Amino acid sequence: MALRGMDILIEEKLSDIRNIDFIEKAIVTKFHILVNIELSGNFELNDAIRSIEVTLGFEQRYGILIGHKTKMACQLILWQNGDQNYIDLKYGLARKWFLLAYKWMASGQVDGHNAAILQRKIALCYLEEHLLADAIEAIHQAQTHESNSAANFYVLFHIAIERRQIEQAIQHLHETCNGEGFHGSMLAMAANEAYRKGQKIILIEALKEILTKHRNGDEIAHVDIFILLRCLIRMTNSSLSKNESKEGISLKDCICGYFELASNLFESYDENTIVHYENEGYVKQINKISLKDLEWFFKMAWNIALEFCQQAEGGSDLLAIRLFDVAYKFLCNYPEETIENINRKKLCLFASLCGKLFLSREQESIPQKRDILQQVLDNVNNYKKLKKVLGKRKRNDDDILENQSSTTQSDMILMILFEFEAKVKLGLWDELLKVLDAAEAYDFEIPSKIFERMAELLINENECPSTVIFSTIQILLNSIMKRKQVDFEQFSRWFRMLIITVTTKNKSMALQYFDQALDILSQECSKGKYPEEEIQWLMVNAWNSGIDYYSANDFINSKKWCETAILFCKFLDNGLLYEEEGKYPEEEIQWLMVNAWNSGIDYYSANDFINSKKWCETAILFCKFLDNGLLYEEEVGHIRSI
Repeated sequence: MALRGMDILIEEKLSDIRNIDFIEKAIVTKFHILVNIELSGNFELNDAIRSIEVTLGFEQRYGILIGHKTKMACQLILWQNGDQNYIDLKYGLARKWFLLAYKWMASGQVDGHNAAILQRKIALCYLEEHLLADAIEAIHQAQTHESNSAANFYVLFHIAIERRQIEQAIQHLHETCNGEGFHGSMLAMAANEAYRKGQKIILIEALKEILTKHRNGDEIAHVDIFILLRCLIRMTNSSLSKNESKEGISLKDCICGYFELASNLFESYDENTIVHYENEGYVKQINKISLKDLEWFFKMAWNIALEFCQQAEGGSDLLAIRLFDVAYKFLCNYPEETIENINRKKLCLFASLCGKLFLSREQESIPQKRDILQQVLDNVNNYKKLKKVLGKRKRNDDDILENQSSTTQSDMILMILFEFEAKVKLGLWDELLKVLDAAEAYDFEIPSKIFERMAELLINENECPSTVIFSTIQILLNSIMKRKQVDFEQFSRWFRMLIITVTTKNKSMALQYFDQALDILSQECSKGKYPEEEIQWLMVNAWNSGIDYYSANDFINSKKWCETAILFCKFLDNGLLYEEEGKYPEEEIQWLMVNAWNSGIDYYSANDFINSKKWCETAILFCKFLDNGLLYEEEVGHIRSI
């Protein structure tokens, strides 16, 4: 009745255009009456719509134009009443008032932005009433006014979660971030909603989007980035699937990325942004991050790296290396360099460079292999620096020092080997000799198997200078001979390799190593222990070298090599037989003597008495190897005196 009375009053005043101000005030009063009717409990949506249509009809029937401010005031009355009902959890009534506000707006010049807002409010009411199909229809209406609104996609995200449509929810989440009017609070609320609904996959995606926005410089209110990263690491790690290797590797890569981002954030702070605790002997400060954060990230990175090492998926080893590296970086951000911290750094470096060396052996790409090996050398250098720092620390516990010394020796022995291998593969030949010198300079004994591994690395390197190979094998042989119980099997094997290498590079220089072998065989410690087949090999090679020189008419060197070969016979069980077989045939020695003598005569005829004398003396030397050599020597000597 009140509404009808207001309509009659308004129509009476419409006959006089001068009453327009009064008419507009009456219309605003009518809308307030609508609100009071709703509060009394006698509200019917259809009646309210008809009443509004009557009011709108005044313009058409009487040709008047209701002012914009009046329309906005009426709309605001309807809108505010809808908001109040929504706050009071009266979603049905709230939706009706929003519909009335939209109906009033649609009658005139539509404000697209406000129209979209009203439709979203209607959709949220439907969502609270679990009328999901109607909620979607309302959002579609909102999209006719704002096609790429982030708020529209945000409501669709909530609807998809209610429907348990994970893929669609994630899609709408991404669309929200890229939509117009996006605000960081949308992501925070989306993450909270996913957490509340127990949708772990959606929650991870929401946190990822927050992280992306943070990287791009967008601030998300009330979000602690370190807590966010911790959540992402925990949830992603627990989501790793053992049955789907491709998905597993992708998730592991994400985990590494989160740790690396955290490390970069820590490095961006200076010393004054780290919280120091009094109970650890430091001065307490009020700052942004704490040592507990650093400790958590370090331990988590280390533990997950160990898990990756135990898993068989291709690529897990590389990801484990990344985590060992980032764990080391976390430790580098500690404000105090304690002994415990130094030892943990060493452990991270050791694990990292072991993995990198293994990875470099399987790497086919030359540039990537060189890059990995250079990282190995960097790790070795950092490890040596830590060793020096640790050596300067003074502690009172002698037992700890003794145990530490033993461990350090073992570590440094491996560091020498790792450094040597990396430099061999990088072709840093000049630096290899420095590594060998440093190895010999240590005040503790390095096992011969380490030098043996070094020699093995060089054998297949065609570009390696012979001096490096000689030096390495010689150091290896010296190391073997220093033992109380010499392993002649090992020694003979590498001595043969040394002779092969020398013979290939410089045959004339090889004879001294055969003489060295004879000296070793003559020592009491080697009797009966040097492998007989190796002695045979030495004898045969010396004899063959003598034959080669003989074929080249170099009789002097031929004689030296053959004599050396015969000397090895006495160290063999059947050496006498070899020695008899090893003698030159009588007629061959005669031939050598005659040819040497004739050459001397030729030089004599040419008045070259110096060369004549040399050749004649050589001929005399052959005489002693003949059965009647004394007779020949007397004849030749008589002629020489002439």
